[in-house]
Amino acid sequence: MPDGLGLAEVRGAVRALAARHEALRSRLVSGQDGTLRQEVAPEVDPPVVAESTLLVPPEEAAMRCSVRMAGSQPVAVVLAVSHVFCDAWGRQLLNHDLRRLLAGDPLSPPSAQASAYARGPEHPRVVANTEFWQSRLAGVPRSCTYAAVARDEYEKADVARVPLPDELIRLLAAGGRALRVTPTALWAAAVSVLAGRASGQHRQVFRTTYANRCTRADQSVVTQLAQAVFVPVEGVATETLRERAVGIAASLVGSYDRGEHDVNGLLSWLNQAQRRHGVEFCPAFELNFVPRVHVEGTTPRPAAAEVDVRVDPPSAKADLVVTVANNPAPAVEVTARRPVRDQRPAARLAADCLTVVRLLCTEPDRRVADVPVAPFGAVETLVFGHRSGIGIDLDQTRRLIESVDGVESCTVALTPDGRLRATVRSDRPPSALRSALYDRQPWLTATAVPDDLHTS
Repeated sequence: MPDGLGLAEVRGAVRALAARHEALRSRLVSGQDGTLRQEVAPEVDPPVVAESTLLVPPEEAAMRCSVRMAGSQPVAVVLAVSHVFCDAWGRQLLNHDLRRLLAGDPLSPPSAQASAYARGPEHPRVVANTEFWQSRLAGVPRSCTYAAVARDEYEKADVARVPLPDELIRLLAAGGRALRVTPTALWAAAVSVLAGRASGQHRQVFRTTYANRCTRADQSVVTQLAQAVFVPVEGVATETLRERAVGIAASLVGSYDRGEHDVNGLLSWLNQAQRRHGVEFCPAFELNFVPRVHVEGTTPRPAAAEVDVRVDPPSAKADLVVTVANNPAPAVEVTARRPVRDQRPAARLAADCLTVVRLLCTEPDRRVADVPVAPFGAVETLVFGHRSGIGIDLDQTRRLIESVDGVESCTVALTPDGRLRATVRSDRPPSALRSALYDRQPWLTATAVPDDLHTS
């Protein structure tokens, strides 16, 4: 906070910030058909509230503000902005603009506003891009099995953050130039190899986020443009590191302009009965590549932590998340949720990831199968060849079936043609049993609802 500002000046700067950006004057309203829409008010006067009440319900407002005081002197201003209306890129723009407004510096008008990007799922561009992702993801593996575990709604995740030394940053730059791939593709290849070596599954799908800011106007607007996308990896253990990186780069480059799509509709489509193959869709890993953005006063994050996470299968969140961040200093952060953390701690996974990165840059013609990353111990219990594309633990699948009320016992086997067959002693009709299994399956990893279900 600049010295000498009073509370009135701070509130005036916040009002000016809201007047400058439609996103901060927005809220969600329900139409006659029940569909939520973004409504923009001509002006707002954001109230100053206690920090403990900063949570922003998007049906009420996009933003709330709190001012920290030392006596009668403001020392910091805290804005809470709903992610419904503003993504991480927009947050950096707000940070910049508020600092300028508090300092009394002039600002030129933004070149675009949120309303220019108000395209719903029925918009032709959104429809076309959603159909593009449907075509790309038809027939991909449904998940990636790291271990057989029973999930709880809330779990502990292991987090490790490792600084990237200058020597490795230079090596990454040289390696990317030699392979002719972007930094994002290089890191995605490294995590793909790590996941493949750990799980034994090299055909994968990974989750990442496209900023969807391709033009100068896109880069100056405060709104929510970032969207999750799911990128297929047609990998094999016998290919080289170079081939994995080049394949992922081609997959990414061919889809960068397709980020604006109906992700909820896509996930619903992926989990329809005719393409589900008994397994809820879940990506093998998530990669977040955060470019360097200058932000004053960024606080370093701890090297290791344990955090609470919510397990929400329909949202398709990965159990292995790698974030390459550049603020306040370059670092790689690995988050391992339960199926992964039970097999290997996040700190060791981070070390394995950096080993693969170095090999990509120094020995790109090494085979993936020869990368020194040990498989998870749980892989020994898995059988492969099911039409879902995942490794299945037959004992865990038997426990899945026997967890349903009315089931006395069952036997499970994988047939040579890739179908899962179960014979079940139960007084429940097969249709009711199958419905109960579909509800339960996402909560027991390494399982699939049997393709052929015989009851007696």
